[in-house]
Amino acid sequence: MRSMARSTEPLIVGRVIGDVIDNFAPTAEMLVQYPIRQVSNGCEIKTTGLVDRPRVHIRGSFDSLYTLVMVDPDAPSPSEPASREWVHWIVTDIPAGGDASQAYNAQEDLPIQSFEGVQVMVLIIDLIPPSSEDE
Repeated sequence: MRSMARSTEPLIVGRVIGDVIDNFAPTAEMLVQYPIRQVSNGCEIKTTGLVDRPRVHIRGSFDSLYTLVMVDPDAPSPSEPASREWVHWIVTDIPAGGDASQAYNAQEDLPIQSFEGVQVMVLIIDLIPPSSEDE
């Protein structure tokens, strides 16, 4: 299985790159496990399987911290994206090699609406730059 960090092609094909985020060079790997299955870029999962927050593990630069965001780019549904770029949750200060469940919840979880059909959900990790105090 190719890692999420190394496979941006599904993000380009699915118009995540361009519509939701700018093109980027992956520098970390994110492993995402929902109770019903592990997910990767471009996979499909029913919205009922997204009710619980997944376990997210980040492999990245030693001594680095990351922010994780879950975004719904076409909320509430692809046919009526009135709430585009709906942020479901934000977690900050995730250490590389650490589990996101042990980090700081910067926003209360907003529930995912269940409906028939395909719903795009985007998980984004971003490196937190070191503060000038750390240098």
